[in-house]
Amino acid sequence: MQTETTKLINDYLDYLLIERALSKTTRVNYLRDLRAFFAFSPEKELSLFTKDDIMNFIKDESGQGKNSRTINRHLSTIKGFFNYLKKERIIKEMNLKIDALKTEKRLPQYLAVEDIELLLNFPVSEDSFNDVRTRAMFEVMYATGVRVSELLNLKSSDINFISDYLSIIGKGNKERLLPLGSYAKEALMTYLELRNNQHPFPKVPTVFISRIGAPLTRQYFFKTIKTIAKNVGITAHISPHSLRHAFATHLLEGGASLKVVQELMGHQSIGTTQIYLSVNSKRILAIYDRTMKR
Repeated sequence: MQTETTKLINDYLDYLLIERALSKTTRVNYLRDLRAFFAFSPEKELSLFTKDDIMNFIKDESGQGKNSRTINRHLSTIKGFFNYLKKERIIKEMNLKIDALKTEKRLPQYLAVEDIELLLNFPVSEDSFNDVRTRAMFEVMYATGVRVSELLNLKSSDINFISDYLSIIGKGNKERLLPLGSYAKEALMTYLELRNNQHPFPKVPTVFISRIGAPLTRQYFFKTIKTIAKNVGITAHISPHSLRHAFATHLLEGGASLKVVQELMGHQSIGTTQIYLSVNSKRILAIYDRTMKR
C-alpha cells in the first residue's frame, strides 16, 4: 500500500474518531478492512480506483468463502472511505452504487422458560454485593427486555417505584416506558438497599456499579451470565442479550401482539420484531414433533 494512501486512511479514521466518536475496536476493524482492499491492488494509484475494483475485491472475498455479513462490512468500510475522499475533493466523482449482498436473518438464541428459571434462581448469598447486584440485573433485563447497554446505563432517575416502570431512552433518542414486574422490583430494591449500605456512592448516577463505584462493562455482564449459566447447568448458548430475547419470545408465546412487543423492545421496524415469530414457530414445531411421535 502506498504511503499517500496510508496517510489518507489514517486521516479518515481520525475524522471518524472526532466526528462520530469511533471506538478503538471499530477503528482497528476499519483499518484492517481498508488494508485488505488496497493489498488486493497494491500498485494502483488511488485516483485510478473505480467501482469495478471494489466489485472485483468483493467477488474475490466471496470466492474465498467469506460470509455475506463480513463482506458487507468490508463494502461499507470501503464505500465510506471513498465517500470521504470525494467530500474532501481528493478524488473526483466515483460511482459507489453497489448493492450489499443478501444475508439470512439470524434467529435469536432461544432460552426455554426452564432455563430462565434456573438463571434467575441461582444461589445468592444475601450479604454478597455481587450476587445481589447480578440477580437484580437479570431480573430487570428479563422483566423489561432492555438492551445490555440500556441496563448498564440505567440511572436512579429512570426508575419509578411508585408506578413501577422504567423510563428508557433507546436508539434514535426515543423514550419508552417499561413496566417493572414485582420480582424485578423486589430484586432491584434489595440491591439498592445493599448498595447504599455497603458501597454508598451518592454522586454516581448509574444504578449498577462495581465495589469502587465504577460502571460495569458489557464484557463483565457477558462473563457473569456465562459463568452462572454454566454453574446452574444450562447447556444452551448464552449471549449478553439472552434475557432480552427470552423476554420477547415468552411474551409472544403468552399471547402478546407483535406491535406491543415491538414497542417494548424499542424496535424501529416491525420486521426486526418478526424474527421472534420465527423463533416461536420453530419452538412450537419442535414441541409438536416431540409430543406427536409414536
